[in-house]
This record gives sequence, C-alpha cells and structure tokens, in this order.
Amino acid sequence: MLIESAFFKLPELLLSNSDHGSEVESTIVHLFASALQMEMNARNIPRPFASVLTEKPYDGVASDQKMVRADLHVNLKSAIDFDSRILAYGVRPLNWVEAKAPLSTHRHSAATLRLNSVAQDCLRLCLLPKEWQGPSTGTEHGRYLLWVVDSPPKVSISKELLAAVLPMGNHDLSVEAKGISLHATVRTLLFEPSTQNVARPLFWGFLLRIGHFTVKSGALSFTAEDEPGTGFTEESIHQLDTLRGKFVPGEEPISPPV
Repeated sequence: MLIESAFFKLPELLLSNSDHGSEVESTIVHLFASALQMEMNARNIPRPFASVLTEKPYDGVASDQKMVRADLHVNLKSAIDFDSRILAYGVRPLNWVEAKAPLSTHRHSAATLRLNSVAQDCLRLCLLPKEWQGPSTGTEHGRYLLWVVDSPPKVSISKELLAAVLPMGNHDLSVEAKGISLHATVRTLLFEPSTQNVARPLFWGFLLRIGHFTVKSGALSFTAEDEPGTGFTEESIHQLDTLRGKFVPGEEPISPPV
C-alpha cells in the first residue's frame, strides 16, 4: 500500500513545478521515485534511496540476452513485515514499475498512449522478473503500470482496449506483442481534476496493478495466480524461460577486431 500512497502524492509534486515545458516521461519517473522515498522517510525506514531504484535491470533476463531495464524498482523488504495477511492485500516484496507519460509539451496536438508500447510494458512486467520453483513462491513480485497524461483521457488514451481499464476498480486486460499474448486482471487507481476551468496544465494519473495473469505463445504457457500459498513447478519455470527467450533477443556476438 506504500506504492499506492506514493501515487497520490504525484498531483502535488507535478503542480509544484512551474517549468512545465521541461516535463518528460523521465520527469514522471523521478517524481514517483521521490514520492516513494517520502513515504519511506515518513515511516522512518533506513536508507530509502537504496530501496527505490530507477532503470534497474530485470533480474530474470539471462546473461546471454539483451539487458532490459525497468523504469522503477521498489524493494519493500525493509519497509514492511510480510506475512500471509499483508500478502492478501496485494502487497509484494519486490515491485516493478513501467511508466508511460505521453505529455503534450511543445506539441501542436495532444500526445496519445500507444497500445503497442503498453503491450510491451505488460509483457516485460510479466515475463522478466525472476521466479523460483516452489509451492509458495508466487507472491514475490508486484507489477505496476503508471500512466500520466496532461490531456483529457478521452483524447490521450482513446484506444478502446486501454480506455476500458481506466475507471477505478478491477478489470481484465488482454494484449499481444511479438507473437506472445497476455491476459491479466488489473486493479486501477486514479487521480483527476474535478474541473478543467482552471489554468493549464492539468494532470490525470492511472496506476494499474497487474494481478493474476497468463502468458501464451503457441503451445507455451505460463500462469501466475498472484495468491498467497501459490507457486511454480519446474515445468512452469521452464515454460517461462522459453517465453522469455522469444520476447528478449539474444546479444549480438562481438566481432573480433580486424
């Protein structure tokens, strides 16, 4: 719940910046990281800067594959005493965040959230964190999508599939990229202005937590129940590794100097 609390600090942090012409996606990631550290400081958690990392490589990607970095990684092991009860509320020790902020700064028309980019983010979140074999290993990772826009969502997030998951609450989300399909349940939180009859820019924000999901490609399939007491078999880990190999290309061999 610390991550969700930090999310609701974003409007104040966004509006405190008077130079809105400099805002880009990396600005949003930085502000969210700052909000997370503020939450940790309020709880007297030591060294919060070590628990909130930007551009952290996903830990499930093999060394012979191209490195893929998450926008934000949040380690809550030092912040929260984990047991089955807190896990039942969806709180997870290791959390990965992919952010998208199609802001309209210096544009003649509103920027829009692209479906293909969202699909790629979803598959990164679901395929690339490292999972372990065992009967109760299925609640190690939290997976979040963060979207911030400065135009009304009906303009900036107009794709029907994405618009369907914007209201507060639980939804189903299905996307596909690189021949790999994902079906997931998501829980959406949001902030929005109550009126647009004030000075611009204004911001709309959406935080989607991915819960239960299934990833498929042909005969390959991997499912995470996202429930306390669930885990992964040797076969399911093998399927996940194979799906990762399809999603993340191998490193190009380095040619010897001529």
